[in-house]
Amino acid sequence: MKKNLKILGHRGYSSRYPENTLLAFKKAFENNAHGIECDLQKSKDNKYIVIHDDKIDRVTNKKGSINQLTLKQLKTCTINETEKILELSELLTIIPEDKVINIELKEETIKEEDCPFILNTFLKIFNKENLLISSFSDRLLYFFKKNQITIGFLIGEKYKKLGAFKLLKVLFKLKPDYVNLPVLMFKELGDTVSNIFIFFLKIFKRKILFWVINTEQELKRVLKFSDIIITDNPEFIYKTINKFYYKK
Repeated sequence: MKKNLKILGHRGYSSRYPENTLLAFKKAFENNAHGIECDLQKSKDNKYIVIHDDKIDRVTNKKGSINQLTLKQLKTCTINETEKILELSELLTIIPEDKVINIELKEETIKEEDCPFILNTFLKIFNKENLLISSFSDRLLYFFKKNQITIGFLIGEKYKKLGAFKLLKVLFKLKPDYVNLPVLMFKELGDTVSNIFIFFLKIFKRKILFWVINTEQELKRVLKFSDIIITDNPEFIYKTINKFYYKK
C-alpha cells in the first residue's frame, strides 16, 4: 500500500450492500477499508440520521422528507427489507477504534446551529483523531475547524460556477485540511486544468481526497495525488493497489 493512503467505503461497501446501513459499514471494515464515508441529515425531532438523500423514497420501503419525519417514524422504515435507518450515535458505537469516519453534513437539513450538538455526540463516543467532517457548505465547517477537528471541503457545482478566483478565496479563508475532489473533474475540466488546480493545492499543503473511485482507470488517474480515496468497492480498490502498484 502507498504510505498513509486511506481507503474509505462510500456509504459503506455500497456496491454490494445497501448504502449507509450497519451491514454496508461492517462489510467495508471486513474488506480492508481504513474507514467509511457516510452522510448526515436531521429529522423533524432534531435527531441526526445517517442517510444521503433528504427524502427516504429512494432507499426505503416508504416515502417522505427526513425533516418531516420523527426518529420513531424513520425507524419503521426498512432498507432492502432487513436494514434500518441509523441514528448517528448508533453508528459510532460499531466503528472499530482504529478506523476513520468521514461524515458529510448535508445542508438540506443541517444548519450551523447544529454543529455543536453534532460534535458533542462524536466526542462522547469517538476518537476525534479519526474523525473527518466534510461538507459542500463552507459555513458548516468553520465551527469544526475552530474546534480543531479535521475538515474536508467538497468541491461541487455551486463553487465551480463561482469561478476559480472565488473558489480560491473560500479555500484561503477556510483552510480545510482536505479538499475533496470528484474524479469527474478530469472529464469536466480536462487534464491540464485539473492538474494545475491540484498542483496549487499541493503547494498550499492541502491534502486531497478523491471520490468516487471504482475502476482501475480512475485509480490510475488519481493515485499519485491522493491522501484518501473514497470508493463504493473498498475490496476491489485495496486488492488492485496491492496487486498492481505496491508490494504487499
